[in-house]
Amino acid sequence: MSTRICLSLILCLAVTSVAIGQLPPKAQLAGMAADFSQARSLPYQLSGRTLFENVIIDNQHYAIVVDWKKGKLEPVAMYPLTTVQIPVWGGSWTGISPVITDPPNDASPVGENPPLAGTDFSALYMASDGTYMYFKLDLDDYPAAQCTYTVEFRQYLNQANTPGDLGAETIKQQKPDLSWIWNTMVWGSTGPVSAQSYGLWDDPNVQFGYKYLQFRVPLASLHYSNALGLQGIENRFVEVTVWGVEGSEVYGFRDGGPSFPYLPLIINFEPKQ
Repeated sequence: MSTRICLSLILCLAVTSVAIGQLPPKAQLAGMAADFSQARSLPYQLSGRTLFENVIIDNQHYAIVVDWKKGKLEPVAMYPLTTVQIPVWGGSWTGISPVITDPPNDASPVGENPPLAGTDFSALYMASDGTYMYFKLDLDDYPAAQCTYTVEFRQYLNQANTPGDLGAETIKQQKPDLSWIWNTMVWGSTGPVSAQSYGLWDDPNVQFGYKYLQFRVPLASLHYSNALGLQGIENRFVEVTVWGVEGSEVYGFRDGGPSFPYLPLIINFEPKQ
């Protein structure tokens, strides 16, 4: 069965609401084809509505919320998704644009209890040299100890911690001898509250300073094989989370971004690897 469906047939374009920019008028969409080959339908937070998380229309990726009305699918919201190219790492972040930007001073708790320094991130950068994937976070200060900096590649746009989700993270931890070490790992989620580690590396893979943290993980570790088959970060939704370890002075401080519907979509590497 073809996954390219004429919008004028499947979607009744009497739009009741829009978000993240205006939904193009009916006249502009009439006769255009919607490619559902990479889309998945997910339950939406409002009953009776469904989210198609990755619909391609005129080479642009969208998340489309639809409702059933009189036996037809009617779009009620349409969110453009960002296509992300992973550039080649050349030893410098010069000329590399951020994948994600995040507002300043939005880590929690805020207000009367301002976030601890180093827990508020403002940008994520990614690059690869064919062997490693590199991540750089712009922060409000030096990275905080006992604070985990996670880049997560999610299978589903609005459903976190599902089997097959991937994450790369690093944390500055204190050892029993009271010395400090950076631990960097890749994990794969096997369910809502469980994850399996696929690698563990330490200091040589982390660099940090005032207002930045960068770390690397082997690219091969982001293409692990498990019961779900070969996984990877292509066509995944990327999110950043900074959170304190329970029992530490940063516990309770958290910054995360972006959330639905702002999650960009990892499409491919540049060049192909």
